[in-house]
Amino acid sequence: MINKTLFTFLANGTPRPKQSARFFRGRAVSVIKSDPKKMLWKNQLEIAIQNARESEDIKSFWQPSSKEPLKLTVNFVLPTKTKGRWGLPHTSRPDADNLVKFVMDVMEDYNLLPGGDSKVSDLNVTKHWGKDGGVFVELEYLYGDDANARESAIINNPKDLEDVGIPPEWIV
Repeated sequence: MINKTLFTFLANGTPRPKQSARFFRGRAVSVIKSDPKKMLWKNQLEIAIQNARESEDIKSFWQPSSKEPLKLTVNFVLPTKTKGRWGLPHTSRPDADNLVKFVMDVMEDYNLLPGGDSKVSDLNVTKHWGKDGGVFVELEYLYGDDANARESAIINNPKDLEDVGIPPEWIV
């Protein structure tokens, strides 16, 4: 199988959600700038992205095209002191969609999602409890780093379409 991974990073800290803009006297007010905990989380994400970019693991040739669909896997760990919860699914607030919006916005700021997060057509988000908080993020090409992977899979081996992310017939 073709290596599809483009970028991975691990950020430590307590994950914070992105919230909708608040309005004050008819104007949108940034929630992030007014919340020191959100600013701290944003700084942790930025540091993790910068460190990952400097590592040798990053594919220096990666120049995502506007046509190439991406897959994003985001695994959040929310901290708790209760050892019995460690590893269990996190089913309370903050909501997964708001957590991942914050991460994706920071990724966009660092040009990891040029053209916006609409290029992400496969998104997998998990939330679990853990001793320490953080997030692991993996960005990949949906069909591998071969631009013709989808077409070649259809032509050469139509039985394995699920392996390259081809939707089932009832969706099409």
